Amino acid sequence: MVYVVDFSGLEIIDVSDPTSPQQVGVFAEATSAADVYVSGNLAYVADRGNGLQIIDVSDPASPQEVASFNTRGAAQSVFVVNDLAYVADGPDGLYIIRNDLVTDVREESLEIPQTFALRQNYPNPFNPSTT
Repeated sequence: MVYVVDFSGLEIIDVSDPTSPQQVGVFAEATSAADVYVSGNLAYVADRGNGLQIIDVSDPASPQEVASFNTRGAAQSVFVVNDLAYVADGPDGLYIIRNDLVTDVREESLEIPQTFALRQNYPNPFNPSTT
């Protein structure tokens, strides 16, 4: 896969057949993207006035934003090492953003009980009467 950014957003292109590259997915919300760095299933997009956007590209056909960081200037370039994203932000200099806070969200099971049981009460040994 090749990840390309421009004013139309982040484009994901399959180049497994170099004679016929195919666009697989688009993240159009990065409307002024200047640079992209891909690490694992995450694409880090320097999106000028919109700061840093972190996009989950585990499903290339449907990239999803998982986090963002609004820089004060214009994010021009991004590079990632371990848990740190280095963002060149024009005249505001360099931002070093810790990105280990992106975690998977799991849906909780909301099972409704189908049956119930009413059992004999057990008295408190310190208070022998029950009501």
